Amino acid sequence: MIFGSTEITSVQLLNLQGTVVLKKVVNATSTTLETGYLQSGIYLLQVKYKTGDTKVQKIIKL
Repeated sequence: MIFGSTEITSVQLLNLQGTVVLKKVVNATSTTLETGYLQSGIYLLQVKYKTGDTKVQKIIKL
């Protein structure tokens, strides 16, 4: 589950080559992502907020 103190506008999951493998429009303060179909590996989670801020976090899928 992804939480934000302010409204999240969108979420993207990118592989390490920079390809977007999942994109979701949110417009809420929390959301979930279905990642069961993804291969094991390292991904970058990019969360964009209504304030214009963007946060990026490394995700490791086993």
